[in-house]
Amino acid sequence: MTRRATIREVARLAEVSLGTISNYLNNNKPIAPETRDRIESAIDQLGFIPNAGVRVMRGGRSHAIAFLIPDSGNPFLVEVARGIEDVAIGARHVVVTCNTDGDREREDHYARVLSEMRVVGAVAMAMSAGETALRRLEALS
Repeated sequence: MTRRATIREVARLAEVSLGTISNYLNNNKPIAPETRDRIESAIDQLGFIPNAGVRVMRGGRSHAIAFLIPDSGNPFLVEVARGIEDVAIGARHVVVTCNTDGDREREDHYARVLSEMRVVGAVAMAMSAGETALRRLEALS
């Protein structure tokens, strides 16, 4: 098994501090374009893959946005999903689509799991309005 590159190695190669790398990875502070380019180049050269689990364990959020839908075969919802993905990608997020089939138990399950994943937010379409699921989703913001 090959050794994974570390955040320290990325910082050293990009000639920036660990804090700057952290800000880049968490997308929580503006970074000058030339600095961003050096960081991205270092990440590419080293094959660095951030560990999302570590971020979540340290109290951060994942880069995931939940999209709960009642019917994955609905063409309208496919278009809505594309729009959400376009915005999410621009913010360096990913969309996790959850097909509930309009089932309250599935909604509750997804709400619990998504809360555990510490997603940054959720878009819920036509839920059966299970109070527990809605409270969990509201707590994500």
